[in-house]
Amino acid sequence: MNAKRNFLLILFLFSQNIFGENLFFNSPEPKNRLAVALQGQEQESLEAKKDVVTGILQAEKTIGTSVSLFAALPYTRLNESGEKKREHLNQQQIGLKLFFSLYDFGIIGGSNYSFATGKERLEIGSEKFGNIEFYGGLFYKSRAWAIFSVARWNSQLTPHLRERDGEQFEKTWYFDFWLSYTYHSLESILEVTRKVQYDPQLENLYSTIVAPGFLVHLEMMTFGISAPITVSRSYVPDGTLAHPETTFQRNDFDRSILLKAFKYF
Repeated sequence: MNAKRNFLLILFLFSQNIFGENLFFNSPEPKNRLAVALQGQEQESLEAKKDVVTGILQAEKTIGTSVSLFAALPYTRLNESGEKKREHLNQQQIGLKLFFSLYDFGIIGGSNYSFATGKERLEIGSEKFGNIEFYGGLFYKSRAWAIFSVARWNSQLTPHLRERDGEQFEKTWYFDFWLSYTYHSLESILEVTRKVQYDPQLENLYSTIVAPGFLVHLEMMTFGISAPITVSRSYVPDGTLAHPETTFQRNDFDRSILLKAFKYF
């Protein structure tokens, strides 16, 4: 009985130092950690179905208490109705995180770049365009509750750093919201993102994703599961009977399941 109480006390004390991890989003807090994630996505239309499975390895190293560098290495397998299975490296990512705290509040900022290591022919990332992203937001924590909101701006990019020869970069705004409640070693979270994509060939595309999930914080590791769902969008996946030429939008999905494990050092 004493051993059990001691174990629960360790979990409780450890959880007090946890900022609150993220599952569908990248955690904005600088921290020395390794993470591995497995995400399955599914999308259906009138006549087609698409399944995407992505494995991701992430590593992060702090520089002081407010800055960190991180990298993400995703590998994707895609299966679509009437097509052969495809798999390839997705776009590898490096980034910088900034986090400045004042009492219960925090200022979040950072940037990341996704390299052109995909393959457009396979519909997995791109070998022509990288992506650069900048973001900023605010964080607040009060006892067991924590919340943050972030705005992200993402744009395609080439080594020339500008559009040329008729190129038009795809640009996207993301508006993220995250809410967390922690009880001892258990943490329940809700992540919501609103995506506004400017497509130079089409009208702007809108979608909203809601991702409920929970995590278990152990002494040196954290395990989590999340279920992202697209609850609204301004277009019909794979088109309609009136517009059958429309295809699935890149990175779009109806429902998903995400498993993630973190190791701190």
